[in-house]
Amino acid sequence: MSLDPRIEHALDKLLQKNLCAVHTGTVPVRETDKDGFADVSCTLPAGAVCLRWDIEKVAFNFLRDARTAADGALLVVRGDGSVEAHVMECKRTVDHDEWAKAKRQMRWSLARLRALAGVLGVTIDRTCCYIAYREETFSTDPGLVKLMLGDVDDPETRLLREQFDWPDATIDLGGYPRRWPHRKVRLDGAGHGSIDL
Repeated sequence: MSLDPRIEHALDKLLQKNLCAVHTGTVPVRETDKDGFADVSCTLPAGAVCLRWDIEKVAFNFLRDARTAADGALLVVRGDGSVEAHVMECKRTVDHDEWAKAKRQMRWSLARLRALAGVLGVTIDRTCCYIAYREETFSTDPGLVKLMLGDVDDPETRLLREQFDWPDATIDLGGYPRRWPHRKVRLDGAGHGSIDL
């Protein structure tokens, strides 16, 4: 399948060159940091085309901050023309703090993908977030659990609760009026993994 000519035109005329790569079949998502190396092979549905964005490399400051960019920011155009946003963050080990950081990176990458979809003139029909990891080390400290039972409207309690949605099928990224689908990708000891999008 090839891209819709309107999307190709927008990529060519409206966006910085080398901002994204076009993929069919499989799409790599990588974290190249030596300590947290990850290489995830994402298999696309039949007939789909993927735009894998390198948004932290662009000239606009609000897009460039690598601290708030997930490792994978993908727009997938399916054979039926529907568009999906897939956001993946890779972590060697996930604990409460790393999970909070990963969700912040996913939140900002999703915001960027939504802005880029607007530039391309497409509407995102479906969104999914992913965390790729080797180990998880979440605490079951009774003190933390007790804090979780606190006042729902208290901002600190809300932030703590957001760290505890790790096992859930949907997650709160903050700043959005809804929760987002979430899938885990377990990596092998060398940091490799795969998933069907």
